[in-house]
Amino acid sequence: MLSRSSLLDKIHGGWLGKAIGGTLGAPYECNKDLRALTFYDPIPTGAVSNDDLDLQLMWLHALQAHGIHLTCTDLGDEWLQHMGQCAVWDEYGYAAHALRRGIRPPLSGSYGNPFGDAMGSPIRSEIWAMVCPAMPTLAAAYSWHDSVVDHGGESIACEAFLAAMEAAAFVVDDLDRLIDLGLRQVPDGTALAGALELVRDSRRLGLPWQDARARVLDRYDTFNPTFAPVNLAWILIGLLWGEGDFGATICTAVNCGWDTDCTGASVGAIMGILLGASGLPEEWLTPIGDDVVVGPYMLNLPAPQTLDELAEATLDIAEEIAADLGVEVATPLGLDAPDQGLDILRRSPVFTDPRTLGVMFQNAGDLRVRLDYGDYPTARPDTARSVRVTAVRGAENLSGTVKLTAPFGWQIDTPAREVAGALDETFHFLAGPDHTVRAVNHLYLQLGGGGEVQIPLIGERRFLVAGPFPNESSSAFDDFRGPELDPGSGPWQGRDGEVRWEPHFFPTYAFDTEPWFAGKRGILYFLTDFHSPGWGLGVECKAFAPCTNAVKVLVNGELLIDANEPGPVRMAAHYPGKEGYRADCKLLGGPNRVLIKLARGDERVEFSFYFVRPNLSFDEELCDTSFPVIP
Repeated sequence: MLSRSSLLDKIHGGWLGKAIGGTLGAPYECNKDLRALTFYDPIPTGAVSNDDLDLQLMWLHALQAHGIHLTCTDLGDEWLQHMGQCAVWDEYGYAAHALRRGIRPPLSGSYGNPFGDAMGSPIRSEIWAMVCPAMPTLAAAYSWHDSVVDHGGESIACEAFLAAMEAAAFVVDDLDRLIDLGLRQVPDGTALAGALELVRDSRRLGLPWQDARARVLDRYDTFNPTFAPVNLAWILIGLLWGEGDFGATICTAVNCGWDTDCTGASVGAIMGILLGASGLPEEWLTPIGDDVVVGPYMLNLPAPQTLDELAEATLDIAEEIAADLGVEVATPLGLDAPDQGLDILRRSPVFTDPRTLGVMFQNAGDLRVRLDYGDYPTARPDTARSVRVTAVRGAENLSGTVKLTAPFGWQIDTPAREVAGALDETFHFLAGPDHTVRAVNHLYLQLGGGGEVQIPLIGERRFLVAGPFPNESSSAFDDFRGPELDPGSGPWQGRDGEVRWEPHFFPTYAFDTEPWFAGKRGILYFLTDFHSPGWGLGVECKAFAPCTNAVKVLVNGELLIDANEPGPVRMAAHYPGKEGYRADCKLLGGPNRVLIKLARGDERVEFSFYFVRPNLSFDEELCDTSFPVIP
């Protein structure tokens, strides 16, 4: 067992290593190129803000405000309170948008989020390791609650791997054993498991780290530089080829490229825990100091002023967790028995759930419920749906009548039911006609004793679709086709016969177009009316149409986007990865006619479309669509 002073030194070292590595990698963030750094370049003159640390300051506050039995729902509430509209980047933006519309974790991380495999949550693993020193399984369980706020894919396993390894690093200094303890949290068959095994195999073969990097990219290369499994491979390369030297370890990880501030910060934190603050080289410490600098996007977040204060606050929570478990802090619980050390979350309102899509949790006073939609949390006009509502805490106090109410024009099968001692009811309902389904809809479950559960349903986006039309060559995309020449309802001669406008619903911002293209070249048209929230006034925004091929977007007859650059694109309005797929737009008050022309070449096309505010944030009021009236 570690002494309190030794434990504090390791926690302080972890935060310092995090700050050093993040500062080293920040100038090269999202640059995939190989580098040859041996020190800071440029040399900093003080600490800088980094979301890698900022979000963990928010989680520390959540532990202080909600207590050590907090869950993913509490973390989602904390996100709304302190991130708001400021979180516009990648998975942060998608999750914040979902949270503001009433979608709670784990659905907030998986619903319509193309960045479920990104680095946003693995970079937050340290807080859970530091409040669970020597308890890797408990640290990984906490990390699940964290990751599902804004992720739904490989990132969940990536954060659990790091959290477990970092927690074990307080009492284990054998690197191979640390990796094995982390891998206990990684499901077989994941890209993470494969990438890490390639790195370890390369080390066993005695290959240079550059060759290990190349082997990983041969199998797992992708367009998005924040893809977490690849970046975690770089962290492991830094650890294995750094051979215990702090500077060599963080430089090797950053020299691999990609999401360099994240890889540098995470591997720096691991080394900081292993070495302690007292063991970190002075030349790396002096340029950044000990200050905590919080980013301007964090709202009303109380935070420690120095990393030393942060370490003390972190240790306070670690001691509280240990006391709850009835052990001394940093007692090696759970190192060799995967189920030890989990009592604290098993006694909490929810432990973990393997599913992320279709499931969310919600608090209603002392009652905590699980909502299971089955798939997407969406509704479309005149369509039957169901939701299962199950109590996971507080059911012993529930008795009497529960009653579900729905928007005007919707129908519910058996809305009122008698419940005693348990809540496990599946409600079937029928959405009303077109005008009753809004961009965001809520059902309300009234509970005996005055509690209430909100059941959000996102209105699916409504488009008329026509096609496919022929697309013989790239130049054919500029030829005018039926819907451009004739504004009526058709029919027109398409690629495979006559086509006309047909209604279709899309549950997310992504358009699955293969049912029309059927694996062949072609052109599709989409038509809808977007309702502006301007109440008669114009609304400044941006139209965003990320596409792996050619697309044109006309709003109220004006051509705003005309892009034809085949190849990958990031589905992020702030950084699409290539030019031409975003344009300034002014929506009129009321309906705005949107016509989209989309081409598929020889490869499958990925495409999304939505409006964002001028600051590139999502806006719930820029989502409402309807089928236009065609003359």
